[in-house]
Amino acid sequence: MPYTLTLAGETFRSDDITLDEAVAFEGATGQSWRYLNPHRSAEQFRAVALIFLRRTREMPEAEAILAKMSLRDALAAVVEVDEDLPDEYEDGLPKAADAASTPTS
Repeated sequence: MPYTLTLAGETFRSDDITLDEAVAFEGATGQSWRYLNPHRSAEQFRAVALIFLRRTREMPEAEAILAKMSLRDALAAVVEVDEDLPDEYEDGLPKAADAASTPTS
């Protein structure tokens, strides 16, 4: 499930993580990017948070922000969001909620 992470007044979305950032996550945690989840552990939260904070800050500042963060603040920073996927599919294609069925051969 995608999520947003709000840190130091900025909100970041998990779906926007780049391939290079995913590689950095894997190097920092030893976990596959497919398991990237800041709720899984403090280590994973820190790795994901650093990925996002490094977009707008130098490493010392990013690390200082996280060093002061409580577990309560870390948990509150992560918000799961709905996926932008349609609810219904027909023949493997998204179907509009008010659309009629497509004929099949």
